[in-house]
Amino acid sequence: MARNPDHYAIVVGIDGYPQLLPLRAAGKDAGRFALWLQKETGGGLDPQNIHLIVSPPKMPANPFEARPVSFQIDDALTKLGVDKGGRIGKRLYFYFAGHGFGPEFDNIGMLMANAAMQRLKYNVGLRELRTFVRQSEAFDEVVFILDCCRDPMGGIKTFGPGIDLLEPRPGVDVRDVVVMAAKYGEKAFEPLDKETGERRGILTEAILEGLTKPDAADGLGRFTASSLFKYVADRVRQLGTDAKLQQMPEVEDRTPDKELVFSTIPQSELNWVKVRISASPSLQGELVLMDDKFQPIASKPATGLSKQNPWEVTLLRNRWYSLTHKLAGVSSPPKTLILDQVPNPYELMFE
Repeated sequence: MARNPDHYAIVVGIDGYPQLLPLRAAGKDAGRFALWLQKETGGGLDPQNIHLIVSPPKMPANPFEARPVSFQIDDALTKLGVDKGGRIGKRLYFYFAGHGFGPEFDNIGMLMANAAMQRLKYNVGLRELRTFVRQSEAFDEVVFILDCCRDPMGGIKTFGPGIDLLEPRPGVDVRDVVVMAAKYGEKAFEPLDKETGERRGILTEAILEGLTKPDAADGLGRFTASSLFKYVADRVRQLGTDAKLQQMPEVEDRTPDKELVFSTIPQSELNWVKVRISASPSLQGELVLMDDKFQPIASKPATGLSKQNPWEVTLLRNRWYSLTHKLAGVSSPPKTLILDQVPNPYELMFE
């Protein structure tokens, strides 16, 4: 049984461009991401909720017949039921690997297989797609992952889905995040992996590592938006070892204070310590717990915390954390908490 039956995904990978430079990793990367989506230890989606759209094995002789094209994305949205109006589920993943360009600094044109340098309008625009999904209010959360270039090409119009919403809504309560492979005007790469002998999109490789490697999880054993963004920012630079392959990912998250959780490492696979935190009676304000990436993972009012009524949190052993006191918006210097050779449970007094 799927762990997240109300999560959905549209995954697009285009290698075959008859009139543009063919790619080699996009289709496989899309397949790898779709595989993570349906794993119980990954996205936990029902396989029937994942719409995978990739290039066919052979390119057609007529470039206008090349696939995938935008109406296939419309078809996937329709099969999800977006055209009917109303809420569908909690989360939608939209993944794209292929050629792209940057019409403006805040937009990406995702080129379809039938595009050419004289037909760049055969695209799906991030801005229009993002607005469409938000205004549908079909999902509470939307995660966009775009592994493509953002070459500056001003004046080229981008296009949204060819579906008219019955009742477009404001979409202000929809949480969406966007992870882009490169900054505006820059390229994304798919270098050869020396170990596997296959090409991999740098962003997708970093994303999948950041969603699966235990060291990439936060201090509660969760793979979150915060932990993923931090890991990807560092890892993309490491994977672009050649100076010609350097790229810098970009993330847009309009509500960073609201954590988004992708998956959690099973507690049975990790070594946990129960920590009991108490505070001096005169302490006011709030205690904030941060992990080893300095990301806040929990907070608690300091008033009333005592040895008889402590703040109890379960944390990972062999990691370090920091605890800080916040009062009237001002934070005190953090107190380091190293959970190495400590008793379980471990008691800590914050003064």
